[in-house]
Amino acid sequence: MQQNQWSPPSEDWVKVNVEAAMDEQNNIAGLGAVIRNHRGEVVAAAANIVKSYGDVEMSEAKAALWGIQVPIKAGASSILLESDSKRVTVLINSKRSTLTELFWVIFDILEAKKSFQNFKAQHVVRTCNTLAYDLTKLALRKSESCIWLDEFPAEILYLFSS
Repeated sequence: MQQNQWSPPSEDWVKVNVEAAMDEQNNIAGLGAVIRNHRGEVVAAAANIVKSYGDVEMSEAKAALWGIQVPIKAGASSILLESDSKRVTVLINSKRSTLTELFWVIFDILEAKKSFQNFKAQHVVRTCNTLAYDLTKLALRKSESCIWLDEFPAEILYLFSS
């Protein structure tokens, strides 16, 4: 059964919600990642901007790769990655190769996930990813890469409370 709202991970795990938003006019994508503990507290957040040429799945895969690099920096050992891109989560979980550029991003995700003791990836609907989506919009406005661990500026705290 598909969940329709965000739910916390199990104790000793962190949940990483990732999202990408496209700006096709400027050939860029905003990437957002939010990391929460089992109490639902935000422990890290990240926003990034990357070149994009209209390939939504590629941008979603880059968001997943960006998103799992943040808990590596935070020292997490068990993560649950959530994305609203079903194809990306299927590719991460199936480990099947394709001969596309997308494969190389998936390959990098599979390599990065070796940094964790436990790793799961699952598809969720967009309503479970709203904070990560808000971070993508922030990335598009800021045009820079940002990672916040434990201490957050007012504009990020505002997103958490809305």
